[in-house]
Amino acid sequence: MSTTRDALRAELLKTRPPTSKLITFFGQQIEIKQLTLEAVLDVGANPDQRGLINVLLQYAYVPGTNEKIFEEGDIDSLKQLPFGGDFVALTDAITELTSLNFPTPGDASKQTASSAGPSPSPTT
Repeated sequence: MSTTRDALRAELLKTRPPTSKLITFFGQQIEIKQLTLEAVLDVGANPDQRGLINVLLQYAYVPGTNEKIFEEGDIDSLKQLPFGGDFVALTDAITELTSLNFPTPGDASKQTASSAGPSPSPTT
């Protein structure tokens, strides 16, 4: 192996910090961190209904920290959240961070994203 190849390879494979984006999700600020190549490949290979849940489990953080917000035990509760503008904000953040269109249930939601806005917080 040449030293040029080794230097190039080392530069390309070095650890890089992910970029992130703050979004409002059901009235709370959360930080969505950039997906890894592995995560993007997994979503492409298995575009199942857990895609957005997996993103929330793996890439939603308490802002400014490395502390994940959700855990596996939250899956059933996440599934029960009403789908609306909050999820559009999530998919828009993923798209911005990855330059890919992240699939959401019902493509019509993407067409009305500009008018959807965040879902109102439930009041009692």
